[in-house]
Amino acid sequence: NNNNNNNKPLLFFHGISPAGLTFYCPFVLSGIGNDDRDTFLFENESISFVPVFHPVTHAMHVDGIEEAVHKHLKKDQSFTLAGHSYGSLPITWTLHSPSLRNRIDQIVLLDPVTILLSEPDVLLNFIYNRRETMADPIQGGTMFGRFVEHCDRAKIRLLAGSELFTQWYLRRYLSWHNAELWLDDIPKHTKVLVCLSEMDEILNAPNVKREIDMHNKHNNNNNFANIETIYWKGVGHAHCVVHPHMWKQVKKHMDAQASVTTNTTPTGKRSKRNNNNNNKNQQRSKQKQGRQRGGKKYKK
Repeated sequence: NNNNNNNKPLLFFHGISPAGLTFYCPFVLSGIGNDDRDTFLFENESISFVPVFHPVTHAMHVDGIEEAVHKHLKKDQSFTLAGHSYGSLPITWTLHSPSLRNRIDQIVLLDPVTILLSEPDVLLNFIYNRRETMADPIQGGTMFGRFVEHCDRAKIRLLAGSELFTQWYLRRYLSWHNAELWLDDIPKHTKVLVCLSEMDEILNAPNVKREIDMHNKHNNNNNFANIETIYWKGVGHAHCVVHPHMWKQVKKHMDAQASVTTNTTPTGKRSKRNNNNNNKNQQRSKQKQGRQRGGKKYKK
C-alpha cells in the first residue's frame, strides 16, 4: 500500500460498454491511475453485454466494495472513487455506506448520470431515445452538424442502448429511486471533480453544470463539499475515455485536488479524541489552579 497522501488508492467503476472493463483499461491504467497507486477495478456483468439472469442489487454492490476495502486496505485508510456514466451510480450508493463514507477522500465523476437523475433526460435519451435533435453550435446548426449528432446518438443506441440484458437490467432491476446523487449529501471533507461533455447525448450537461454552480454559490459558509468541474466544449458522451489528452487533463486536476489538505476531520474518532484531550487539559488546569490557591492559603 502506498502511504503517499497524493497517491490514494483508486476504486474505478465502468459504464455500459461491450466487454465491460476492457474498454476502460487504457483510460485507467495509462491515464488517471498511471502513478503506481493501488487500483481496484469493479466490473458489473449486467452492463457488460453478458447474459446475466440474477443481476447484482445496489446493496450487493456496496457489500462487495466494503469487502474489498476492508480486506486490501489498511484500517481507516482513505481512497479515491472514480466512475464514468453508469459508474457514477455505485459511487452514490457507496456515499451512504456508514463504514466507507468517512474514508472517501476524493470523487471523480465523468459524464455522471447520477446527478439530476430524477429529471427526464437520462431516462428518455438512453432508455427510450426520444430526445429531439439539437442544433450543433460548432457546425452552426447545419445539416452536416445534425448528421454528425445523429451518428453519435445511433452509435450509443446500437452499441449500448439496445443490448437485451442491459435493457432488462435497467428496466427491471435498477433502483432508480435511490440512485440520484444529491450534492448536499457529499461529505464536507471530500474533494469532488465532475467532468462534463457539452454535447452529451445522454445527460443534460448544461443543466448539470448549472446545478453544480448553484451548489457552490450557496456554499458560502463551507457547510458542504466544494465541487470543481471540467466542461469540455463540442464533445459528446464518453469522448474523455478514448482521447488521451483528456486523460492528462483529468489527472492534472486530480493531482491538484489531492495536494490540497482539508481542515475538516473525516472521521468522528479524532474529534472525540480531541474532545477528550481538551477535557483532560481543562481538568489539569483546574487542579493546578486549586493547588496554587491552596498553597497561598497555607502560607497566609
